Amino acid sequence: MKMASAIPFIDQLYISKGWTWCPATLQSNPTLITIIISISCEKGKPRLFKQRLIRVYPLAISHGGFAKRKNVREKTEEFEWEMEFEKIDEVLHVHIRHILGKRIQVAALFDFDDALTRGVVSTITRGKQFGQLYVHGMKQISKDTGHFLKTITTDEIGMFNLIAGEIEDDPVGFPTHFASLARSMVLQLVNKDGTGQNEQYVFGLLDANWEQIILDLFAQKIDKLSIDTCYEEYLSENEAKLLME
Repeated sequence: MKMASAIPFIDQLYISKGWTWCPATLQSNPTLITIIISISCEKGKPRLFKQRLIRVYPLAISHGGFAKRKNVREKTEEFEWEMEFEKIDEVLHVHIRHILGKRIQVAALFDFDDALTRGVVSTITRGKQFGQLYVHGMKQISKDTGHFLKTITTDEIGMFNLIAGEIEDDPVGFPTHFASLARSMVLQLVNKDGTGQNEQYVFGLLDANWEQIILDLFAQKIDKLSIDTCYEEYLSENEAKLLME
């Protein structure tokens, strides 16, 4: 089957996980995963994306529905495609990957710390270049998810934004990996239960040497770094002065 040619104007891609609720019991159904893909692109292009996807893979429409919104000020259109499934549909997701094109200006991944969702994200984003990559909704990044994120990011990234609490495996090496790819980085630390605001906490490590961590990050590719944390004393006044020098 011949694939449709790639659409080069995709601006934003959002992939998130949600649970489908059973109307009869009003409880979450753990066997169904919902992936929501939101795309913002030039006016008139969402319809073209849908047409191309359905032409190469007619069953795509049975996986979910499309919703379209217009942004008059920015002259763009946005649409969401919500899919529910119990297993990876390799054919469908490969077609999505091809249609998205080589580069995605803004990609945001939310709450995907399970093998099924990671499989979908991996298939759709394989070989993509990211202008900006957001990884949010991860209170804890497991060893498997940390390894997965490294495998899908091998090219240069304009900006990497991470919101997380604890990184199970190599909490210092993980942000260092992205510092070797990104020009700028935003790290937002989620408060960990049982820790005090005066602790030098970093993604699961207590009494971390933040001064050395920051120096190591700047030894990589990044030239801009923002750290947002509730741990007010993660750097002493003297350490902050030394870094500014």
